[in-house]
Amino acid sequence: MTLLAAAVLALAMQPSADAETVDPVAIGDLISEYDAQLDAALLALIASAEVGPDGEVFLKQAMSDPRFLKPNSGYYWQISTEGQDDFRSRSLWDRKLELRGGQAPQPIHYNSNQFSNEPLRVVEQTVLLPNSKMRSRFVIARPLGTQK
Repeated sequence: MTLLAAAVLALAMQPSADAETVDPVAIGDLISEYDAQLDAALLALIASAEVGPDGEVFLKQAMSDPRFLKPNSGYYWQISTEGQDDFRSRSLWDRKLELRGGQAPQPIHYNSNQFSNEPLRVVEQTVLLPNSKMRSRFVIARPLGTQK
């Protein structure tokens, strides 16, 4: 069902010569469902994050979806804190997600084409973790389509 929703979402975001045949309400519902899934993964990432005595962010448990471990899978997470190296999912390998800038106390959603031939749907939120003096930006990205 998730793959079907992702496929419809990817098709809906493509320009169409016959825009009258696309139901904008259905597209909006699919985008909302997809974003809700991203939000759930974001909440899991935030809930798992802790700050060590050295101020570095770490996860007390790994993300449950194994695609966050597979290099270049399209399923990525990243935690960025000012003055520290980005803490990234293994799936990002040697890459990093470009953030949209600014503080986001509530989740913000957007599409990204930063990696060639790999359109992503992204959610990010800025959080002040307990025992931290710095705010961290939590990011989850998933592929826009069924290629992965």
